[in-house]
Amino acid sequence: RASALADEAFGGIMQVPVIVTWDQSLSFSHPRTLELIAKVQTLLKADSTFGPSLSILNFMPESLRALPVRAREQIFMEAMPAALSARMLKPEMRRTVINVRLPNTGAAATRPAVKTLQKDLKSLEHLYPDFSLHVTGSAVIAAENMSNVIRDLVRSLSFASITVFLVLTVALRSLTLGLLSVIPNAFPLLFNTGLLYSLDKPLQISSVLTFSICLGIAVDDTIHFLIRFIRERREGADVRVAIDRSFRTVGVALLITTAVISSAFLAATFSSMPGISFFGRLACSAMVAALLGDLVFLPALLNWVMGRKERQRQEKMQQRKGLRL
Repeated sequence: RASALADEAFGGIMQVPVIVTWDQSLSFSHPRTLELIAKVQTLLKADSTFGPSLSILNFMPESLRALPVRAREQIFMEAMPAALSARMLKPEMRRTVINVRLPNTGAAATRPAVKTLQKDLKSLEHLYPDFSLHVTGSAVIAAENMSNVIRDLVRSLSFASITVFLVLTVALRSLTLGLLSVIPNAFPLLFNTGLLYSLDKPLQISSVLTFSICLGIAVDDTIHFLIRFIRERREGADVRVAIDRSFRTVGVALLITTAVISSAFLAATFSSMPGISFFGRLACSAMVAALLGDLVFLPALLNWVMGRKERQRQEKMQQRKGLRL
């Protein structure tokens, strides 16, 4: 809430510095330098993603810009506070900084805007070959790193899901059971994704961690239920009876395990750190979703697919007996 209020009041709590460097033949008060800075600020103002920008032009009135270059530089350096000048201008390094505010809207909104800005700055560099323009800052780096985390998450979860499917198919010796296990395993992932979307929450490191927890817990619950189901089937029980016995035995154990682990994650929700608190809530929702997937969806799928096959097989056997009679 405080972050949202700061974004609204100041136009963004983060800063994106645009570094402007120039050739030795120029200076910070040269007309071309001031013209380029003005164009960069115009670009920033045209993009609604960014907030207000601040440069040396904001401290250089029109009357000062009308003076000769040498006089302009001398008066500006004398009038500019030393602390502010040290942050925005380095004449000996031929460099100045344009600071632009950026709201904390998440990497999904920040990264495309930064990419567009970098592309526009490259176009300006072609028009002003004596200058170099670079976008930097922790906000830009964080957005890029978060995008890499999201890509790695999608890649790793896809690989893990395929691996789990293959292992379950081989271990259970059934392609049908392997395919059926995909839905309850994917349900907590989809549930948490929908929860993030409904709450309008950006994907953060804390929420990324819960996706790995979702998959691991869901797979563990699925394995316990399916192994018990197969054992009951091998002992001669039909599909409905095998599901009922699995639900009564393994289901109770899964319920107790979910309650114990969820209570541990529930403690994190009382943290004063928003990231840790939100992680605890997401982890609890993942536990509940994994339990629902394995005690609601998985039995229903087993009864629908395996039970239908069993009923079809029984009907064929009855038809054959009728033909013999």
